[in-house]
Amino acid sequence: MPLKYSCFIFAAVCHLAVVSPETIAEQCQNLTISAPPEYPPFSYTNDNGLDGAGIQIARQLATAAGYSSKIFAHASWARVYQAHLRGDVDIVAALYRTPEREEGMHFLGSYAAERTILVARKSHPVRFDAWQDLIPLTGVVINGDSRGKTLDAFIAAELKVVKVHSFVNVESLLSAGRVDYALVGEFSPKVTAFNYRAADSNLYAVDKPLTEEKVYISLSRKSPCAFLHSGLEDLFVKLAATEGFDVLLHKHAILASGRAIRRN
Repeated sequence: MPLKYSCFIFAAVCHLAVVSPETIAEQCQNLTISAPPEYPPFSYTNDNGLDGAGIQIARQLATAAGYSSKIFAHASWARVYQAHLRGDVDIVAALYRTPEREEGMHFLGSYAAERTILVARKSHPVRFDAWQDLIPLTGVVINGDSRGKTLDAFIAAELKVVKVHSFVNVESLLSAGRVDYALVGEFSPKVTAFNYRAADSNLYAVDKPLTEEKVYISLSRKSPCAFLHSGLEDLFVKLAATEGFDVLLHKHAILASGRAIRRN
């Protein structure tokens, strides 16, 4: 056999050895779970680290699949998101599904829905009937966040927005009058520093929501455990049928609210 063909066959065999199922399985020792740090009741930080309904569901999935889990907590959602795309974080327990995200993630299932709301200052109210009303104004959003495929595209093409890393920054810019409005998920501000519902707050939420999107759990396509995606999807369906998620969401809404009261 000519030398060049021998080398080609040898290289192919070596490549197959590197990506063999046995090798991949050995690299998947446990499942690292993370989520946005300010997204109650889905995910939030407490004295023990990162918790929430989504975190609990993700841990139950890992256990059902026969794997231990560890929690990765970070103050920046943008950094959690990038770690997930790299495969350093296997599972993210609370996020929206978009075509761009599907390129880097397997979406295992949804367990809740959330509306996008507009928050403005009472002293400078925003007239809002349609998305186009926001074009002349300046808004603020969380960096790395998604408000759903259609609204994300409209924001990118038509709106002037400032991107920040936390709700502390959102509240600061909005209250100082440096932006006209904020676009946020309806659950996020409830128990964070961005407390527009407080009696003494100068902020208010517009009654009309912009969108409603499902909240998902995802598995990184670059994770060493990515081969588990089909099995985890099946386990998610079984978990939803046997456990139900409404009670879990209600439980963590109460726990997160208690955390906010203690901090105030």
